[in-house]
Amino acid sequence: MKISFFFLFFCCFHTIFAQKTAALPDFSGHWTGILRQDAGGLASEYVFAVTLTQDKNGKLSGSSKIELNLEGEYGVITLQGTAHATSVEIVEEEVIEKKIRADSYWCIKSYLLFFDSKQQALTGKWSAGASCQGTMVLRREIVPPPAKKKKRVVPTPPITKKNTEKEPATITQNNQESVSNNTEELPENYLNLQQMQQALQNKEELKGKKMILENIYFQQSTSILLPTSHQSLQKIADLLQKNSALHIKISGHTDNVGNETRNLHLSKLRAATVMNYLINKGIAEKRLVAEGNGSLFPIKPNDSETNKQQNRRVEFEILAN
Repeated sequence: MKISFFFLFFCCFHTIFAQKTAALPDFSGHWTGILRQDAGGLASEYVFAVTLTQDKNGKLSGSSKIELNLEGEYGVITLQGTAHATSVEIVEEEVIEKKIRADSYWCIKSYLLFFDSKQQALTGKWSAGASCQGTMVLRREIVPPPAKKKKRVVPTPPITKKNTEKEPATITQNNQESVSNNTEELPENYLNLQQMQQALQNKEELKGKKMILENIYFQQSTSILLPTSHQSLQKIADLLQKNSALHIKISGHTDNVGNETRNLHLSKLRAATVMNYLINKGIAEKRLVAEGNGSLFPIKPNDSETNKQQNRRVEFEILAN
């Protein structure tokens, strides 16, 4: 009887343990994003990447890479960790490669990150002692499958009448880069200006809701705001003036073209430019926060110029109303 009971207990335990192990997501791969530091340090934001390898028992190994600025300061740090069903715990071990100014060093961090399977993102807090801590957001880099070769088909030219009309000229605006102007298909949790105004009028709770700023133009590859943007930004200034309890976070975003460090830097500068414009229009600075996210949060796949234009955007998020 005792033997049968022990055997039954062992089988149940083994089944539960096997199911728990099998349920672990595989976190192996390359994750990139942003590390933010609460106070102190060389900067408030860094480009951050983690490369992970996960074994069958959920043990993680790999390395992290932190990049500081456009001058190329960086550090590569080995790490170990443990995978759980909805999170990962990681402890860095040793700086194995670095470039940094003489009077500074890269700290060894530990972090607990929670997994969002829908967004394929890891978010959470990190620390390297009581006075050195912050947050990070990482997204998994998805490697697309190789494109299948299409069989070449030579079309038979149609028989048409000779066209004597000239083709219309294509109008372009040199040295101008537009931020997303198409908000017809809004992502989840986003509102357009009219919806935002109506919700505020109805005194709805809007914390966490976002809005993409339309018709915002910068000089190409810079944070210089063009005069064609002023009309749209004036509408936002008016909205803030009419709703004095409204506090917002202004976020700059880029597509995935080019160096991510530069993208992060550019997106932050553009968000700060919009923030300064609103301050100059009489909006109190304490009601505004600006941050740059680089290419970390696309709202469309970066697989066409149309989608890339929508990912290059400035948006704001309601912090309080």
